[in-house]
Amino acid sequence: MKRILLSSIIIISSALSCLSWGQSINQISQIIGNCIKATKHSYEVFAEMTNRAHPFILCCDGLPSTFDADNKAFYDSLGMQTLSWHNLTKFQNELEHGIDVMEVYYKLEGNSIVVYIKLLTVTKEEDKILHAYWFEDIDKYVYKYSCESNEWELVSSQ
Repeated sequence: MKRILLSSIIIISSALSCLSWGQSINQISQIIGNCIKATKHSYEVFAEMTNRAHPFILCCDGLPSTFDADNKAFYDSLGMQTLSWHNLTKFQNELEHGIDVMEVYYKLEGNSIVVYIKLLTVTKEEDKILHAYWFEDIDKYVYKYSCESNEWELVSSQ
């Protein structure tokens, strides 16, 4: 266990050694925001082509603390409502017909950050909440940090 913890600390510190912690959190938040916006745009094109009428909502569980519900400027720039799986009460009416939800996950791997965005449709039948993941629609963005340019660079997106 100590070995795993030590190796995790070494990996994270090597990825962030070229910049201060405050800068890295802001840059990571900006990267995640850019990924959310790109996936949202793709979803909007798909929804328009297929006449999809479900509300599109961002799940903010698991996002960095800089994405808390009080960060109105960020969420306003996205033009998306947010939800937490711990509290779905404000979407009770929409759940009867279904809502489309974007979940965001990210991880640091050495000098890279990988952002995964999953789409799913959530409905309510009787008293049960049903999650239907769109397995073919998982977006993956990979950024690498360059100490030479002091920038995170997008190296792949799928």
